Amino acid sequence: MKIYQIPRPRVIRPAYLGVSLGAFWGLAVLALTLIAMAGGGTRGLVAILQSIYPWYGASPGGLLAGVFWGFLSAYLFGMLLGIAYTWLLRFSRKTPDKALALFEIDPHKKVNIIQEGSGTHPYTIVFVANPQLEVGNSAAVLDDPVIRDPGLYTRVLVRCLRSFITNELLRLPDIFQQLRIISIFDAGEIGSGEMRKLCVGIDESTDILAPNSDVAGIRDYIVQRLEQEGIPDRNIDLVMLISASDQFTRSAARFTVDDLSKGGQPFRFSFGEDPERMSEHIHAFYAQLPGVAAISAWDDRLKTPVHEFAHAMSSLENGAIDDEYIDETHASMERRVNKRFRGGYLVSQTAIDELKDHITDPDDLEKLETAFTELRDHRYASQAAFSAAARQRINRNELFFNYRQILLAVFRYRTSYRYTEKSDEQLHRYHVPDAIRDRLKTLYGQPPFYEKTKFLDQIRKLIRDKAAFQRYKLLILRFAHFRNYPVPKVFAKYQLDGGEVLTYYSDRQRSDKDSAWVSYTPERSAPGTSCIMDIAYHDYRYDKLLFDFMYDRLMARIGRGTPVTTAANPAAAKRSAKPAKSGKSAATRSTKKKKE
Repeated sequence: MKIYQIPRPRVIRPAYLGVSLGAFWGLAVLALTLIAMAGGGTRGLVAILQSIYPWYGASPGGLLAGVFWGFLSAYLFGMLLGIAYTWLLRFSRKTPDKALALFEIDPHKKVNIIQEGSGTHPYTIVFVANPQLEVGNSAAVLDDPVIRDPGLYTRVLVRCLRSFITNELLRLPDIFQQLRIISIFDAGEIGSGEMRKLCVGIDESTDILAPNSDVAGIRDYIVQRLEQEGIPDRNIDLVMLISASDQFTRSAARFTVDDLSKGGQPFRFSFGEDPERMSEHIHAFYAQLPGVAAISAWDDRLKTPVHEFAHAMSSLENGAIDDEYIDETHASMERRVNKRFRGGYLVSQTAIDELKDHITDPDDLEKLETAFTELRDHRYASQAAFSAAARQRINRNELFFNYRQILLAVFRYRTSYRYTEKSDEQLHRYHVPDAIRDRLKTLYGQPPFYEKTKFLDQIRKLIRDKAAFQRYKLLILRFAHFRNYPVPKVFAKYQLDGGEVLTYYSDRQRSDKDSAWVSYTPERSAPGTSCIMDIAYHDYRYDKLLFDFMYDRLMARIGRGTPVTTAANPAAAKRSAKPAKSGKSAATRSTKKKKE
């Protein structure tokens, strides 16, 4: 079975064309009539229109009738013109010389090598149909629907590859053409003792689909099938698991674990809040464990595969790529590439005073007051720094344990997965209350009650007494105060292997985010263009920092130690800021997003 790509033509939407022509001609009729009413020289045209449009004339009532009929007639003409153009376009696209064969898949083979890649050990991406799904909190194991539907798997695979080849970074010839791309669809019996549940549904109360935490087991599942096909190469860099679960539809990813014993390309990066303090790290040549993304077959956005790819190809040790659409992070992600926190968390003295009235144990009261007096006026670099300070100062004894847990929940909502934001279609299909909340987020940014709801869910689990929960709820929420420090001008500095030190600036124009957000991100590639790691409203790309960082990391893996031209060198860095000439790919060329 061959998969073709037909060149995308310039589309004229009939509805848009109709409205545009209707508005133009309606305004034209208005102008002509007003000129005629003022005694101008357009009475001849008015007479012609008067013979065509009922009730039209050089009077106020006739003016309204003329504008109405002018808009309606031009709208219908535009619709017919657009439909005719679309029909001719579809007819012309049937010609075989317009189609370009992308790759070929044999549906009867377990393993298909879609693209060979270059070099002895090419950068390898493996797409896998997930055999089974484990539901995290119930330990139930279910057969994944995708393993019985090869047609659905192929459609999702094509969508993922289409996402790659339309992305400004991955479509570059020195990246995409060098990749080895493999597809595995094995609906047969499982081997003795072999892991088959490659994906996990985090919890029945959520819709997050995540890779199994046993990444070594996922790798072994793949390697065994490659060896059966005579491909004895354990070098796997990234895995894309495809699942058709109709309950868990929110894609997620796990980071790559770098193999530093085999070397890499050194770089310096300011992972801390101070851009002048750069630490030394490595773009590793090989992965000890591959990055893994779990992709839902029902999320048809082209953005999702490249979003999860960014998570999976990065590493906690040498630069993790975080989500930008939420105002939190995981404690283990100290070396984040694309997110910083303004800090400045404060504890409200009023809240402390009011909380005293609800604590009967003098020992607890003394510990609480001492701890937060020390914490109150200090500026912390991040949420993680505040939490660490709180843990050091608050006694861990049994009496005080709940207070510590509650306060940590207020300041940080933790998760061990990086996942994509929900689509409206998924929300309305599966979680109506969440859909309403997500719609409010889209219209008004990130409302405070959204994060507070998550905090209260955590607190409710800790305080089982309903009366006590209601008593503490408002007091606890008053702790979440912070100073609104301005977003720094410089976000980070990056230097590859002794080359030029590149400076990246902060995005201080995030108008869709609540003013209370403490996180900030790198500057976007262009005004009006969303970062792929953020919520995408229209066009989306990797921002300048992510483009350069990911380019260098990919090229280090592709070259496996061979010197390459990198984006951190001045000549290549310009590629991420300027459009390419003729047909070349470039970072700033827009990738049109499918409507969410």
